[in-house]
Amino acid sequence: MITLKHETHRGWAWFRVLFAFAALLTWVPRGPHVVETYSSEGIPLLAGHVKITNLVIWSPTTAWLLYALLIASLLCVGAGRLRRIGLVGFVVSSCALMFAEGLNMKAYDRLLFWQAVMLFLSPGAGSGRTSGPPAARYAMLLVYCGLYGSTGWNKILGEPRWWSGLPLQYDFVHRQFGGLPLGVWLSDKAFLVAPMSWATLIWEGGFPFLIWFKRLAPIVLAVGAVFHLLILFTLDANTFSFVAVAAYPVLLNASQFDRFEDWVWSKIRRN
Repeated sequence: MITLKHETHRGWAWFRVLFAFAALLTWVPRGPHVVETYSSEGIPLLAGHVKITNLVIWSPTTAWLLYALLIASLLCVGAGRLRRIGLVGFVVSSCALMFAEGLNMKAYDRLLFWQAVMLFLSPGAGSGRTSGPPAARYAMLLVYCGLYGSTGWNKILGEPRWWSGLPLQYDFVHRQFGGLPLGVWLSDKAFLVAPMSWATLIWEGGFPFLIWFKRLAPIVLAVGAVFHLLILFTLDANTFSFVAVAAYPVLLNASQFDRFEDWVWSKIRRN
């Protein structure tokens, strides 16, 4: 059920911290390669979505300054200090660096951009304590509907072999994003991979429709968490799984997340 009633959604605070963690996990390992990847010392690419290198090529010093701004911005966001300034700093610096690299804009980089935008637009910029309209939460839901729905329906309509499981078996041993021990072990287990492939198609294709039903949303997201956990251990998708699940707290409505948070803290106190 969709409502425009103002809400205080504690999930925004969880999302903000998880976003900062996932973004740092993505960008910190890139630190040693800043000069060769993003500055005039490397090879600037001109085939990106925004051809910024037609106008300017960052010097090594400028590339380092942009990277420092990016890391500092994420630390501010994660700590809950100067949240909106930090989010703007992250968007500006990450876009400046990624557009300079051009061809290497990964799916999780694009998702981090949209997550930062929605956090900026959220009540209190991800404070989790400010009441406001749920517009940013619905916008985040639409982003995820596009993310999962487009990949799922592209497989269903354009890659019918996914029903046999063969593409997933191949992905597990692909030289670019395969090769993890669990994936390699699964790659010749058709009796396991085929049901996994079916579940992927049904979940991704059904996500844009099922997530809007209040009673089904927690189940859909629980399956999504398992889905990304399997990706983490079977495919070399870098930090995609961490980035993707970061926004899950705000894909639930406020009352659902409150119950989930209370359940988590009750389990922690018992232990």
